Amino acid sequence: MIQTPAGQRPAGVVVLRSPLSNGFPITIPPMPAMKHNWIRVVERIGPLLGLAVLMALGAAFSSSFRDPGNIQNILHNAAPVGIAAIGMTFVITLGGIDLSVGSAAALLGVASILTMNRAIGDGQATWATVALGAAVCVAGGAILGLFNGLMIAIGRFAPFIATLATMAAYKSIAQTMANDGTVSAKGDLFS
Repeated sequence: MIQTPAGQRPAGVVVLRSPLSNGFPITIPPMPAMKHNWIRVVERIGPLLGLAVLMALGAAFSSSFRDPGNIQNILHNAAPVGIAAIGMTFVITLGGIDLSVGSAAALLGVASILTMNRAIGDGQATWATVALGAAVCVAGGAILGLFNGLMIAIGRFAPFIATLATMAAYKSIAQTMANDGTVSAKGDLFS
């Protein structure tokens, strides 16, 4: 609240009387000063600058950090998280949340590996086997996402509650399919 002597208003303050306010005045304070352009630039590229600084420090203090094999390993391990993050960016931008992404990925991974192992049998893995596993993941992801979407849109569940429930369900199904253990793909193609 802005305190001024009776009958005076600070510079920039607007007082309105509106029918919606039942005749009482509505005080609108002045807009805050605009930020400098360089602050906006830092806000936009700050995370990228932080990553660049971390990479420069890693390269300066460790020669193995600059090794192409290490960079390939980092990119290889970050790819699944990056792909999920791209999808979650759209979900969160639209005001939703999906807690079941990790459990759905685990379920689809188990289903994909079991499908590929069954297709291989006692033979050798081929790229057609990999394509079959990828198709299982894409089709299964569409089905699991559709189920979440129907729970939220038609069932009128809150996104947090619906995806929390499916997170537990997908994780349980994945553990059951894997017999509470690990699953691994057969064949030299996956070694």
